[in-house]
Amino acid sequence: MPPLEPFRPGPGDPPDRRAVPDRYRWDLSPVCASWDEWSSRYRELEVLIEDFRAFQGSLGDSGGQLLAALRAMDRLGALSYRVWYYAALQYDEDLRDNTLNGRRQQVQILFARQQQVSAWFNPELLAVPLRTIQAWMAADPELAIYRFFVESLFHEQEHVLDEPGERLLSYAGRFNGVPADTYSALTTADKKFPTILRTGHPDLRAIPGAARDQPQPVRSRRRLPGVPPVVCRQSEHDCGDVQRGAPARLVPGAGARLRQHARCRSAR
Repeated sequence: MPPLEPFRPGPGDPPDRRAVPDRYRWDLSPVCASWDEWSSRYRELEVLIEDFRAFQGSLGDSGGQLLAALRAMDRLGALSYRVWYYAALQYDEDLRDNTLNGRRQQVQILFARQQQVSAWFNPELLAVPLRTIQAWMAADPELAIYRFFVESLFHEQEHVLDEPGERLLSYAGRFNGVPADTYSALTTADKKFPTILRTGHPDLRAIPGAARDQPQPVRSRRRLPGVPPVVCRQSEHDCGDVQRGAPARLVPGAGARLRQHARCRSAR
């Protein structure tokens, strides 16, 4: 086991990625070994997307043709996983890097094209009778592997549009993630958080999560309107705690306040 390397970034701006020990960073080499490999796989994905057009109009010809189309979809999915996550996870390490963001958006544009190219697939498969496909699967164990996918698609066929409708929806694919991407960029990379000046305490940078590490106020004095104060018999002062033997319904969260009672008594 490698020796422990404690690392805790301080408040303020995030540290440079090179300052973080390797054991606390993602190892993306199983996805792609380098950007050169990523570029090669990206170009391969472009070719596979265009080649997928060749299956259009042939899904109902035979079980073998349907199997070939489904396997082509598998290859597209596996390659898309590598191309997307290598760029996306690199960008997640530092959302301020516009070069990485450009590569990530490049993949998103390619995925939008893939959706447009394959918009015909589901409507065409649903045009083949399910019993026919089930007979093909019964005769071919390799095709039967896709039984769950095929039967699930037929189960949801009321929610599948015709080919023009599916193609129209595919054009909107790139825009669906824009609001989330914009929010993430603004709040994580672009927004400048102010510094709170505190008398008697160190200044606090108002970044998300900053309040999590700050001492929390004692909440035992909070009461609902109309609930009379309950005197703590142990310390003989009005601390808002539930006194021993008092009904729990008098103050919400009685269990938590009873656990706080020892603190209250020691403070006295």
